[in-house]
Amino acid sequence: MPESIVWQGFYLCSASPNYVYNNVTYDVTTHAGSFNDLQATLTALDNALWGNASLSEGLAGVVMGSLGYPNGFNDAAGSTYIEYIGPYFAYNSYDDAPANYFVVDLYHYAFYPNASSYSGTRSTLIGQSDATSTYAKATAVPWDISGSATILGSITGIGLGVVLRQLKNRKNIKE
Repeated sequence: MPESIVWQGFYLCSASPNYVYNNVTYDVTTHAGSFNDLQATLTALDNALWGNASLSEGLAGVVMGSLGYPNGFNDAAGSTYIEYIGPYFAYNSYDDAPANYFVVDLYHYAFYPNASSYSGTRSTLIGQSDATSTYAKATAVPWDISGSATILGSITGIGLGVVLRQLKNRKNIKE
């Protein structure tokens, strides 16, 4: 489990954990800011979500609330409708948005504590250009390298031992 802190009973992760969807491992990170400021990050070639609605939906369903609920909540006094919203898994934007606005298609998961349930939602978000939200970015991990350092260190140690033994043997032969 990544290092995390608890905020109002929900985990907010400080490290980016990996998630598996359709047998592919993704490193999922969150980025807070306006869509205009984050557009280059969200539309970058290494963001597997951009242009892929089915991956956005599927990965949002795998991640659910494990990255916290950074996009606010509705908790009006006396309200029976409380919604905690996770990061936005954006996959498309429109160039014809009105001036000072952006329009983006996305998936997100929300938690409803009164009903103790989660719900995935496809939305078209229309917001002011400087509105701050938290978006997810998913980068495919080509292979698991968690044990590679141990393996490489062992191979290097064995190789060094072989070379040193050969040098010692050569020295003994010359004498």
